[in-house]
Amino acid sequence: MRSPEPFPPRGDDERIPRRDVGLRGARAEAVRSAVASAHLAGVIPSQETLAVFEDYVSGAIDADGMVDRVLRMYGPDAQPIPLPAQPVR
Repeated sequence: MRSPEPFPPRGDDERIPRRDVGLRGARAEAVRSAVASAHLAGVIPSQETLAVFEDYVSGAIDADGMVDRVLRMYGPDAQPIPLPAQPVR
């Protein structure tokens, strides 16, 4: 089962000023890639983590702010919680 897409689809979003579309798109693509990589490793980011990613994509925080917030939530020694094995269909 595919998880819901937490970020806007690729392409221009009329609500974003034209100059910000490129940066937002690049950030959204980087986050999509990171979330997909986590899923492949058997880890699903929490809703709290996805909210931090959304703030990064929107420009509310920069990359350093994103890392700081995630580290504050989970600590520097946090380990991912693996999902139970799923049969391949």
